Amino acid sequence: MGDSTEANGEGIVILSQDGIILQVNTAAEVLFNRPAEQLIGHELGYPVVAGGYSEIELVRANGQVALVEMRVEQTEWDGRLSLLAVLRDVTEQRRITQQLNQAKRFNEAIFNALSSHIAVINQTGEIVAVNQAWETFAIENGVCDLKNVGVGSNYFEVCRRAARLGDEWAARALLGLQTVLSGQESVFELEYPCHHPGGQRWFLMRATSFASDGWPGLVVVHVDITEQKLTIRQEVEQEMVADLAQQRRLELSALETLTRLEPLGRGEEMAVLPTLRERMPERFAELSAQCARLLDLAIQKRTFDIRQSVSGEIQALAEYLGLLKVGPRDVMEIYLDALKSRINENNVKKSNVYIEEGRVLVLELMGYILAFYRNYLPPVIRNPVS
Repeated sequence: MGDSTEANGEGIVILSQDGIILQVNTAAEVLFNRPAEQLIGHELGYPVVAGGYSEIELVRANGQVALVEMRVEQTEWDGRLSLLAVLRDVTEQRRITQQLNQAKRFNEAIFNALSSHIAVINQTGEIVAVNQAWETFAIENGVCDLKNVGVGSNYFEVCRRAARLGDEWAARALLGLQTVLSGQESVFELEYPCHHPGGQRWFLMRATSFASDGWPGLVVVHVDITEQKLTIRQEVEQEMVADLAQQRRLELSALETLTRLEPLGRGEEMAVLPTLRERMPERFAELSAQCARLLDLAIQKRTFDIRQSVSGEIQALAEYLGLLKVGPRDVMEIYLDALKSRINENNVKKSNVYIEEGRVLVLELMGYILAFYRNYLPPVIRNPVS
């Protein structure tokens, strides 16, 4: 075989029309792990057709199997019409390709496993990749065609259209994304509401820049922060309720001191009345049951979104308690006794709902009692002279 074929790094095999090996180069000897004299005159052992392409497996000198690409063309050898098989070892190339594909599938699996909604956009705003959570969220929120919000759509244009319709959050998002893309900021974050008929929701948008193959882009992540937002709001509301309740308890305590002190006789010291539970245990039990019923109504109103208010019944109970000369301690004992009965009957989740609604109910009840004392007690008791 000539110098050109010997110098060629690919294996060269000359075959007769019926597949008998006529000549091989050194590279072919290495690939077949045999010297030329053991190859020439024998069948190749693989189908050979002019213009064909196939991949064959050959055993290397170290015993490992090599994947070899074989291309066959018509040629002329020693004055006869023959076949030229060109062999190229693609084992390492396929191994690298397989590793890259595995890494790609692994990255895609992680990308799609993330619960956050993620999109990758290029410098023009076109979405070039999204994860499964992004598409699922779009479908669950009524998007019929993912082309409008998925790969190929323009994120900037979506923001512009919404901003033109008066959506200030979309306008702020667009400005922030462009700020990061231009390099003025490295990160942009925006908390925004995204409410729906099923309830209130809030999300955190976080955009960071990256460069791939020389072009800049953004990774945009939307994280559902509804639970954290509601927790913070609840903590703030609880603090406000606690502060207001404390103020009312202090004011009621001053009135209670007057309403629950009775003279023992002319010139004698004042005596403190016993609590309602001590004075009227049966009446206390009735009031506890009534308070528990109001708690049930409050839960039903919250669960089934009933518009009917229970404030009227709370006010009526407050006025009755005022006539019985109750104070903050009585109110809290009645409320806690009612709450305890409901907590003992329900699971932890529902018990927490009772506790949340109970805070509001007892605060409203104490407010009505305070108003009763202000409006109906004699002036000398409402405005004692020091």
